[in-house]
Amino acid sequence: MRHIFAHNRNAARERLRAVAELAAIVGFIAVGALYPPSSQAQSQAARPLTFEVASVKRSQPGSSRTGVGTDPGRLTIRNATLKFCIGWAYRVKDYQISGPGWLDSEHFDIVAKAERGALEDRLRLMLQALLTDRFKLALHHETKELPVYVLTVVNEGAKIHEVKADGKSRTGGGRGHLIGQKISMPELADLLTLFGQRELGRPVIDKTGLTGVFDIALSWTPENPRPAGGNDPDARTTTEKAPSPDIFSALQQQLGLRLELQKGPVEILVIDHAERVPTEN
Repeated sequence: MRHIFAHNRNAARERLRAVAELAAIVGFIAVGALYPPSSQAQSQAARPLTFEVASVKRSQPGSSRTGVGTDPGRLTIRNATLKFCIGWAYRVKDYQISGPGWLDSEHFDIVAKAERGALEDRLRLMLQALLTDRFKLALHHETKELPVYVLTVVNEGAKIHEVKADGKSRTGGGRGHLIGQKISMPELADLLTLFGQRELGRPVIDKTGLTGVFDIALSWTPENPRPAGGNDPDARTTTEKAPSPDIFSALQQQLGLRLELQKGPVEILVIDHAERVPTEN
């Protein structure tokens, strides 16, 4: 009987040893998957933020309007000023770029190929490196107090109503109109800055105090931009008045919102140096 118990204890001990060895092997594999060898991790982190192939050329006279096309691994920019390219690369608007006047007059075409599958955020970083290389671009960031328009609610109250936040938001527009579905007030301020830049010429900051999301449709007459410094819809002379609402009047009449001229902090990209002619491809 003593021999049988001894045999059972030995067998159990062997099974425990086998289980422990198997667990150690599985753990080693799991750790290796979670933490790849340092050389592999370093090679992933060290992938250069440069395009595999890039062409930068002056646009041909009579080229079509400016456009940007992005596909995973490819960037195409047509008939764009260097200011436009900087704005797209750094996610800033025209009024946030301070530099020589030619930044907004010389036009270029850029066609660049990145590694397979590179998405838009990475393409923007790659374009930053490309502009530095080809245009010898040098810049720095500053914060300045600049004139801004503050978006507020008129005394009678807003004419828009909150909608459910289910589903995706959508935005669009052009010169003299904009639309937004399920958008917030800060997003409306950005749309006004984008599509009303000809009339406004400065950023719009939301101070409505309205929360939630809204469906927005706004139309105005894009001609006859507002004289600098005025925010009274009736401040023009009779000959300057547009036959239909300008952007200031349209906001009040259609949405129950208004723009007030104030000063506020704005992040600026100051261009320290840029070559007018890019280096050869």
